[in-house]
Amino acid sequence: MKLQLNNITKKYGSVTALSDFSFQTEDKRFVAVVGPSGCGKTTLLRIIAGLTKPTSGSITVDGKEITQLPCAKRNVAMVFQNYALSPYQTVFENIAFPLKMKKAGKNEIRENTLKEKALESGIAYNKDNRVLVWHEEFDGDALDSSSFGFERSMDNSDIAYSNDAQNVKVCNGNLVLKANRTENGYTTAEGLSTKKTMAFKYGYLEMRARVPYSHGAWPSLWAKSSPTHHEENVGWGAEVDIFEVFSSTNKLYPNLHKYGHNQGPHYDIQSTALKSNGYTFADGADLNDYHIYGFEWTKDYMKFYVDGVCYQTYDLNADYAADLPGMDGYREYIYLLINNELFTQNSDWKAYAGCEITDSDPMPEYSIDYIRLYQDIQNESVLTVK
Repeated sequence: MKLQLNNITKKYGSVTALSDFSFQTEDKRFVAVVGPSGCGKTTLLRIIAGLTKPTSGSITVDGKEITQLPCAKRNVAMVFQNYALSPYQTVFENIAFPLKMKKAGKNEIRENTLKEKALESGIAYNKDNRVLVWHEEFDGDALDSSSFGFERSMDNSDIAYSNDAQNVKVCNGNLVLKANRTENGYTTAEGLSTKKTMAFKYGYLEMRARVPYSHGAWPSLWAKSSPTHHEENVGWGAEVDIFEVFSSTNKLYPNLHKYGHNQGPHYDIQSTALKSNGYTFADGADLNDYHIYGFEWTKDYMKFYVDGVCYQTYDLNADYAADLPGMDGYREYIYLLINNELFTQNSDWKAYAGCEITDSDPMPEYSIDYIRLYQDIQNESVLTVK
């Protein structure tokens, strides 16, 4: 871009900030404007950006005069010295604002804004044919309430559910969920949920985590039908257990559940799980290290991955239960639910007898590095953030 300023003057009453200033830059060059405080540097930049009108003079960009053009039509950007974001808008809305001023289309605004957020965070923006649309990196020192809340998903009389720092914390770039043994039993955090913050439909979800594989542990990553977005005429809700570990030292399972539609946002379990053979780690695999757990979802299938290997596929065009026709519940919005549960003597899940944690078993610690959601925003532009 070639910029040329011709005889720019700017007066504020009796004060002259710039006087008959001329200047030009060549294409593909970095130029620094240096001078003492109050000499007119900021005024000059504001005039170029269109935020301040000159008293006289003209500005051209690539030979086109832009002196009278509004800032939104100049194709010129300015980074402010001081904080210049709207406190009443989200990060997405702040980044999208100039694109809206240019009357960009909805998909263009969405794609460019999400790409900018990804670049700022140093995160891979593209994955296969999808782009990053939502993520949580756990980089702060506290849980971000705009991403996750708490939801009691279990009710075990042996466990005191507590969301204090002993059971859930964010540190060293990780979300850490830890169960503890006490004189009166056990403590662990309630489920971490996006029920009130985010629901999505289709895409590729990826979690990098260190999952506890030990006797008595029941860590999981679930997704459930969003009550806010479930369509009344569908009639079926869904639970997608992206993975869960049933007191195993080397194996995990995905499962699908169907729910009969009840009144309002509530669902009653009407069928058994659509079972899987699960994924068994190879001998010698370091289960104390991080692994990447993936979930790919389209209108036709669900696929489940560990470290890039697809180990389970469900055909959503099939009918897995004759007494429960239809798979529409698996084509509705879902939200995420993360649990660090325990099997104990009073667990409701008696089907897993022998899984109960003992005094000699380690307390499970579940560490999550990140969770990222990628979508084809042209065809799967369905991310919903409340």
